[in-house]
Amino acid sequence: MSRIKIIILTAIISLGVLAVISALSSARHAAANQNRLADITQIHEALKIFYDQNGYYPYGSPVPEGFGDYLDHWPTPPGPAGACSRVADIYAYSQKSLGSDYNVTFCLSAKKPKTFSISSPAPFFRQTA
Repeated sequence: MSRIKIIILTAIISLGVLAVISALSSARHAAANQNRLADITQIHEALKIFYDQNGYYPYGSPVPEGFGDYLDHWPTPPGPAGACSRVADIYAYSQKSLGSDYNVTFCLSAKKPKTFSISSPAPFFRQTA
């Protein structure tokens, strides 16, 4: 009888540990996503300043060229990447419409990753996948 109690107690403790680990993992992904959104906002603001001073958005893909005066460095998405593939887990820039628009694609980590894009003139986020 006491063996059964020990097995049941071990199972209950194991479930509790799994719940805590799952909660910590979710919190890490949420924090990483917040950092990604902060990076995207910073990229958008720098692109806006570039456009205001030059009359077009910079060339280059997946990172804009000649952008050093507006952004110290092109950010790298923070870990954990979650379910985002290595290819999707970058901030991919592309100029559109001969410099009158741009697109930045990025992934937010989750069990099912979602890829979003922003473009000018406002930081409009739209899900692309």
